[in-house]
Amino acid sequence: MLQKFVKIGVYVTNNQWMWYENWIPVIEKHCQELQANMDCQTEKAYYPKDVVEEMKKNGYSRFNTWWFNELWEYELQIDKDNTDYGYYDKYHRFVWKEFFLLLVCEFC
Repeated sequence: MLQKFVKIGVYVTNNQWMWYENWIPVIEKHCQELQANMDCQTEKAYYPKDVVEEMKKNGYSRFNTWWFNELWEYELQIDKDNTDYGYYDKYHRFVWKEFFLLLVCEFC
């Protein structure tokens, strides 16, 4: 594996490297790929309280979290473990995708 890096840097000592200039384009390409992946995942996501806030902004002043939970679970019969309307975030909290708000508005 060390031979792979011979042309882009030199192993100095104790896990320290000196990198050659030809390493810069490799790093730039890697960062661009990471940014492209992050851009794909930057779709706005809504926690239940965010959905309630958005619905109140749209004029549904009596909309609350309890009613929202009743709506998605019993009226719309959405299975959180098998839906395209949302996903579990890195803290294992379910978040709703933006297009789910349209469905809630249509239902209201």
